[in-house]
Amino acid sequence: MIPSDIRKQIFRSLPDRIIIGDIPYPAARSYSDNAPVQTLLQQYPLVITLRYSADRPAREWTPATRLLAVGTAENTLTYQHGQWRHATLTLDVHACDTDTAAKAELVETYLDTLQLWALRDLPEIITVADDLGTLDLSYIDPDIARREIAFTLRYLQSYLTETPATKQIDAPDLTLEP
Repeated sequence: MIPSDIRKQIFRSLPDRIIIGDIPYPAARSYSDNAPVQTLLQQYPLVITLRYSADRPAREWTPATRLLAVGTAENTLTYQHGQWRHATLTLDVHACDTDTAAKAELVETYLDTLQLWALRDLPEIITVADDLGTLDLSYIDPDIARREIAFTLRYLQSYLTETPATKQIDAPDLTLEP
């Protein structure tokens, strides 16, 4: 599972507003499992929900031994054990009509902002391995424009072990007989 500090950074980095013309439109952000979308849409023109799913090992990036690196420092060998993992980040953008903008315009503008966020800001926090595309989910509720965008994220899960290095290795006393 993506570490909680990284999940918090991702959440905080999500755009909290868009600007269309000269008018700012604030966006409420929440996790999908507890988002009262209908209630939030009464206060905000945009509601963004996010969820993580499909957390799994990235076998193609992890050696079979799960030994990722070996290092030396002052008579100590350091071993990094672990694995690379993939997880899916799914963002749903919900919007309702306002006096100054249509719900479809709000959703499309926020999606444009999200795609830039995924290219510029998200890689500063975690590796973006893939863009899984956008779905139109407006058919679920005709009063709300809804789009979904998803990304595959890659992150490292590891731990270190240390072993004191041997200062000198003596060659064994071997005698070969013909």
